[in-house]
Amino acid sequence: MAHHAVHHPGGCLAIFVTDEGRFVETNRGPKDAARGFKSLERKPRYAELRVSRALEDRPFSRDGSGGEGRFSTGLGRWRHCLADDLRRHGWAEAARAIRECCG
Repeated sequence: MAHHAVHHPGGCLAIFVTDEGRFVETNRGPKDAARGFKSLERKPRYAELRVSRALEDRPFSRDGSGGEGRFSTGLGRWRHCLADDLRRHGWAEAARAIRECCG
């Protein structure tokens, strides 16, 4: 199960679980996001890498094969995750994520 940290419009970080297609943590600073990964039973190094990739605004995949295209950086990463949430869970779940992330 892959997890990603993404910047959201509120300026903080959110943690997105790709297998579930939903945000499990929102409105986190870098240290809180790292703790969030650890609470999801991820190793500390995994948490550090995911948070640093988000802070450096780097694509999800290292080799560029992730196919994110225009969604690879910036708020596009958040939009990519939000689109997956919408597709899998519908408007109500996507609206909840938007409210949580945008205040």
